[in-house]
Amino acid sequence: MSLTSYQAAPPRVVNFTMSDRSSKRNQKKRARTEIENILPLAHNGSVGAGKILIGTASWSDPGFVEFWYPKKMRPADRLSWYAQHFTMVEVNSTFYSVPDPMLVRRWCDVTPQGFLFNIK
Repeated sequence: MSLTSYQAAPPRVVNFTMSDRSSKRNQKKRARTEIENILPLAHNGSVGAGKILIGTASWSDPGFVEFWYPKKMRPADRLSWYAQHFTMVEVNSTFYSVPDPMLVRRWCDVTPQGFLFNIK
C-alpha cells in the first residue's frame, strides 16, 4: 500500500425529500435514480453492488483493551490483531495532528493488503 495513494469516495449526499403530491410510483422511481447516481458502476457500465467494510472508530479504545484483546497483549501488537478481525478502522488521532510518516508506515506494515484506514 502506498502512503500517497488514495481513492476518491463517491458522493454521499442524497436528497430523498419527496413532495406529498408525488405518487408512490414517482417517489420510488426518483429514489432509485438518486441511489443509482451514488452507487459505483460495474466495468460493463451497469450499477454494481458496493463493498461494505466493517470496522470501528479505533483499535486502541479502552473498552477493547480491557474486554476484547487477549490479556497482556502489548500495545504494539494490537493493530495487527485487530486487522485479523476487521477490514477497516477509523483513525481519530489525525483530527489533532498529522502522524509521523514512520508511524503510518508501521500501520501499513502490520495490516494485510487491502486493509483500509479511514482518516478523520
